[in-house]
Amino acid sequence: MPPLRSAVKRELRVRTIHELDLLERDGRSVLFRTRCESGTYIRTLANDLGEALGVGAHLTDLRRTRTGPFAEADARPLTELQDAVAVWREEADDAHLRRLLLPMERLFAHLPKIVLKDTAVDAICHGANLAVPGVASMDPRIRKGDLVALVTAKGEGVGLARAEITLTQVESARKGVVADTERVLMEPGTYAKGWRSP
Repeated sequence: MPPLRSAVKRELRVRTIHELDLLERDGRSVLFRTRCESGTYIRTLANDLGEALGVGAHLTDLRRTRTGPFAEADARPLTELQDAVAVWREEADDAHLRRLLLPMERLFAHLPKIVLKDTAVDAICHGANLAVPGVASMDPRIRKGDLVALVTAKGEGVGLARAEITLTQVESARKGVVADTERVLMEPGTYAKGWRSP
């Protein structure tokens, strides 16, 4: 259950805890590390653990060391970004800013990918689902229902989608939906229009 002060509706949510490791114990204080599903409230987890053990518990400190494909070592202070922007504006030097900013494609580096033909890119940018003729190549591990990244032949992120069929099915099909587009990441018009309006 999310805590009283939370940004979401207070209703019971089931989340998976993949790992829960005891790192240190000093009297009643415990230091632990967890690897959990997105949306897990760690303060609530600590409270629930205390209740389950019959001793009560609360969280005094929380440190996020990883989120998705990004580790704590990838993080930079906002002041460093602020300084880099100031240098860019005052001296027209964007070198430090470029070192700090990561390409959008890093967000989905861990996802299986479907490479689009250039003629299909703009249709996806307009929210269309990916059809068989628009597939240039596809990760063979993709299964129906998987979240996949839709990318150009250059590796540019176009969108995120749910796979509807596997590579084997794509190879034997001439038409049909390969992936249901869930999120568009690229601006329409970035690639030439290769489709006709119905």
